[in-house]
Amino acid sequence: MNTSNKILPRKKYLVNKRTQFRLLGWIFLVGIGLVALVSMAVLFYYLNICRMIESAEPGLKAGGLRHCPIILGIVIWLLLTLLAWISFRLTHRIAGPAYKFQQAIQSVTQGKYDFPAIKLRKEDELLELADGINSMLVSLRSRQEKLNRVKDTLDQNLKNLTQTLEEKKEPEQAKQYLEKIKKACSEFNDIT
Repeated sequence: MNTSNKILPRKKYLVNKRTQFRLLGWIFLVGIGLVALVSMAVLFYYLNICRMIESAEPGLKAGGLRHCPIILGIVIWLLLTLLAWISFRLTHRIAGPAYKFQQAIQSVTQGKYDFPAIKLRKEDELLELADGINSMLVSLRSRQEKLNRVKDTLDQNLKNLTQTLEEKKEPEQAKQYLEKIKKACSEFNDIT
């Protein structure tokens, strides 16, 4: 089955643990801070309503609002659960592409230019960066192929020139090999 054109779902949810946990930590800290602020505001509002009811009618208790702290606790728990889920999904959409970028860069650093194009899911972040890295990989691959061709040409012509000089053949043939070497050097300069 050919899966080269098909983008498969990731098998690991923790692709880059260090990065994901760092992002999760920051998102969760900010989220907990926001939930705490909202909770304090609601609790403050609840206490003020209770005081207003009790001050308006001294014998009346705010009995209808006695479940408010329980409801607030449930809402806080739901918000934290939602925050955890959103945080995890968001970090996965960032850490997954970052992991693929890291693999591509390591491959190129090791001189392996045949690394396949980076394919991301359409909901992943950093799609534009992936396109840029893919363009860079194509350019590097092309450049490396040209350099290899020039190197092969230089090697062959140097070998022929050396052989011609050792055998003391015609100087005209040696000049031809020398011209080919100069042309290859010129191509090399154009590439670099």
